[in-house]
Amino acid sequence: VTSLTLTLDTPADTTVYNEYMFEFVSGSTATTLSLPSTVKWVSEPNIEADKTYQCSIVNNIGIIIAV
Repeated sequence: VTSLTLTLDTPADTTVYNEYMFEFVSGSTATTLSLPSTVKWVSEPNIEADKTYQCSIVNNIGIIIAV
C-alpha cells in the first residue's frame, strides 16, 4: 500500500489489555503510515519501500518491525 491510515477505538473493557496488530507491505513506493498522535513508538518508524511490516500497539505504545 502507498498510504495507510488507522484509527483506534477506545477500549470497551479497560480491565484487559487491548492489542492492535496489523501487517502491511510497502511496495516500490514507501508507505505513508498515519496513526493517532496518542501512539508513542518504542523506536520511531522509518518506513522503507519493498518491505513487509508488522506492528503491535498495546496501551498506545507501538512496536514495528520490517520482515
